[in-house]
Amino acid sequence: MRTALVGGKHVRISDGRRLRASTWVGAICGLLTCIFGSPAGAETLHEALSSAYKFNPRLDAARATQRATDEEVPRAISGYRPSITGSADTSYRHITTNPGTIANGDSNPRGYQVGLVQPLFRGFRTVSAVSSAEATVRAGRETLRLAEQSVLLEAVTAFG
Repeated sequence: MRTALVGGKHVRISDGRRLRASTWVGAICGLLTCIFGSPAGAETLHEALSSAYKFNPRLDAARATQRATDEEVPRAISGYRPSITGSADTSYRHITTNPGTIANGDSNPRGYQVGLVQPLFRGFRTVSAVSSAEATVRAGRETLRLAEQSVLLEAVTAFG
């Protein structure tokens, strides 16, 4: 190592070995990064839209709401089906009277009842309920479609 006087201070002058070694280390690191490194994460517009459509939480919530709305139609159609009711009761009674009377003994009354009601005409209530449920489902689908378009527009805006 040699020194030189620069601006009143002694400065070391390198013979270039350190410079060459650091150049080689940098070149090797750069080469390894090029070979084993992953791309910087550039995403195409199609991939960005697909990802937004699949994983957006607002769309997941809108889809869940639509699934719940879809259940209104079967519920309304159930107005055409019969309804069955049933009941049962039982009791126990022990009667003790004065000796020598006939009223001594036990009693165990039971009762069962089953009812079936098939509506023939409900004043168009069931027809109206089914029509209303179907209209609600159609409106829900459009709300879901609006949410999808909004999310995709936001993704395109963020992409560009």
